[in-house]
Amino acid sequence: MPWGFRRSLKLAGPLRLNLSKSGLGLSLGVPGLHIGAGPRGRYVRAGVPGTGVYYRKSLNTPRPHHVAEPAEDERQSGWMAAVHALLDGHPDECLRVLDAGTDLGAGPAVHVEVDDDVIVTLMPDECGIAVLRAEALDRLGRHDEALTVAKAAAETGHCHVAEIVADELRGR
Repeated sequence: MPWGFRRSLKLAGPLRLNLSKSGLGLSLGVPGLHIGAGPRGRYVRAGVPGTGVYYRKSLNTPRPHHVAEPAEDERQSGWMAAVHALLDGHPDECLRVLDAGTDLGAGPAVHVEVDDDVIVTLMPDECGIAVLRAEALDRLGRHDEALTVAKAAAETGHCHVAEIVADELRGR
């Protein structure tokens, strides 16, 4: 069973020294609302004073996962050519590569930061290719085609990213 330890000592005014099994930290606040920094990073904590009930939100940016550098043949694959074309602002070239009818190759996973807290990973599989195709079509102003591609991938039940893309395209 996991266990925890936390002790807070008032230093001066709203400044506190916090001691936990993770280490030392400092926080600043009033009863019910604190902002702090400790061994696990920066956070904000809001709660109901005297009850022990609180909500803690990390203010850290997500750390990227460490992965091995892809092999040369993976970096030169059709998959990466399509990804680079889209990221370089050439969605028409991305579609040309995807529609060439050749094997796109294994290629590495691509991590796309969608929001401060959301990173999407695309693989060179049916799902990743469909999402890449939908994004290229959308950037070319072909929204109906993009929605059709995203919906078809989402309906397989194995492409949750396509569900999100389809929902976003429906909202336009």
